[in-house]
Amino acid sequence: MKKSILILAAVAAIAFTGCGTTKKVAGSGIKGNAAKVQKNVVTILDYQGASFGSEISYDLLKEQGDFEYERYKDNLDKLINELSTDEAKENLETSLYGNWISTLKPLLSKKGKGYPMFMQNDAWAKKDIECFAGSYTELKHDTVLYAKQVMAEMGGG
Repeated sequence: MKKSILILAAVAAIAFTGCGTTKKVAGSGIKGNAAKVQKNVVTILDYQGASFGSEISYDLLKEQGDFEYERYKDNLDKLINELSTDEAKENLETSLYGNWISTLKPLLSKKGKGYPMFMQNDAWAKKDIECFAGSYTELKHDTVLYAKQVMAEMGGG
């Protein structure tokens, strides 16, 4: 796998889980204190908003409160900057995996003038997010399914 794909998978997981991405929530059991909750799951919106520049995904992340996690926005911005470099774009387009991602990117772009009116609203953009998520899930499934498995056969320990 090329560097940009590894960055997408590894950096996103690190950026959004366990690296200070916590937020305070009420109900810690101590009056007047709020508990810190850590973001432990990377969602498809994190990938879309960060690595593919989806404005609607970015807005949905804000709405669901992900930006309340400490350092979440900083980590997200770092990931956006890393994946928008020419090297990352070039590496992404040198494999079937990367080309599949490139094929999906237009789903996340805002539909403006020149598109039918029904395609220019948020409902259509959210439908495109679902289409992207389904195809991306299939890609990840295929990648895991057909990747060479690491095995220790007849090992002594």
